[in-house]
Amino acid sequence: ITLIPAAVCLLLYIPTLILLLRGERERQTFRYKNTADHFWHACLFWCFLIYPLVSISSVQGFKCRKIGERMLLEIDLTEECPWTDLSSATFLWSVVATILYPLGIPVFMHWQMVRQGIPQLAAKKHEEALMHAMVVEYKEHMAG
Repeated sequence: ITLIPAAVCLLLYIPTLILLLRGERERQTFRYKNTADHFWHACLFWCFLIYPLVSISSVQGFKCRKIGERMLLEIDLTEECPWTDLSSATFLWSVVATILYPLGIPVFMHWQMVRQGIPQLAAKKHEEALMHAMVVEYKEHMAG
């Protein structure tokens, strides 16, 4: 389940990649900019939707239960606990998935918001709201 979200983002990138390979990025065409913008918005929305599910799924690879003498992976009791063999594929994939999803998605979203200028936009809106509140307060003070 943890590979599917990354695969979806790669599929979403295909139209942008085609335009990139055709050299439209260098020419700064409207079609490329629009397609790339749609890709980033779709990818961010997809990450927002899947974040809780894949975060939980990726950390499940570390949750083990002792049954008899064996430590087994709680989500799949046929698998040995990855903590017993730190070089196992299950342990390595759990580490990669934890970095990629529970840590990587918030970092990716923050990077995209900074890239899109959201902090500056929020600061500007906050300043405008303060100015509006001051004007309203002044008008009420002068009227009253």
